Amino acid sequence: MIKKMMSMMVALTLLVGSTALPAFADTTPQNNQHVISVSGTGTVVAKPDIAYLQVGYQAHNKEALVAQKEAKTKMAAILKLLKAKGIKDADIKTTNVSLYKTADYVKEVKNEYYVAINTVEITTRDLDGIGELIDTAVNAGANDLGSVRFTVEDQEKYQIQAIT
Repeated sequence: MIKKMMSMMVALTLLVGSTALPAFADTTPQNNQHVISVSGTGTVVAKPDIAYLQVGYQAHNKEALVAQKEAKTKMAAILKLLKAKGIKDADIKTTNVSLYKTADYVKEVKNEYYVAINTVEITTRDLDGIGELIDTAVNAGANDLGSVRFTVEDQEKYQIQAIT
């Protein structure tokens, strides 16, 4: 009986929703008007099947070109080892390449230098191998590791389940 009532309420909500009034219309109930209000929450729990790992290298040097070259060379070495571990080109996405000038002050002495950063996002479906990927990147010279984000690849499937 409850399922039947819920089905009727959903059908009525869809019918009323398809003939919605413009946003500027007065929607307050009048004397002879009845109002039906429906809300709900759908929750689906899913085990992650994909992960995204941020891996990068930061180079510091007084000369911009030297810092850029170092960052490029180190990132090439990092990517070479990650590919040797089975990471495909399609699963590597550059997320940041930047160069900026900064300074440190030690006992009121200004020390200026450039920072060159190269960062990629690695996609992997081997969730048990995340630790090994991180170790591989660090052993290859990565000195800028971001977060590891675990999620599901087909999110729409679970969104539909939650709506249902």
